[in-house]
Amino acid sequence: MSVRWQGFQLHLAPDSIHTDRYEVKFWPAAHMSVRGPIGQAKGTMVTVEGQGDLRVIGFSPSSMPAVNLDRAAFERKALELVREHLGS
Repeated sequence: MSVRWQGFQLHLAPDSIHTDRYEVKFWPAAHMSVRGPIGQAKGTMVTVEGQGDLRVIGFSPSSMPAVNLDRAAFERKALELVREHLGS
């Protein structure tokens, strides 16, 4: 994993309803211990669709934005993880 993504926990999971979609969740380690009024701080989630030509179809930002990372960076990383998962 590149230096840019050190300190993040990343989780890739197939969508429970749509077989051609994947959810990629990003949790900065610094946010893992932060508690809000309803629990742990929310991480960023990117939804990717497709088996061959992948595309981002959803983006949900973190409740605590990551420094030096914009939406495009999260989307690129999510696409990369799904491509690796699919072996393409």
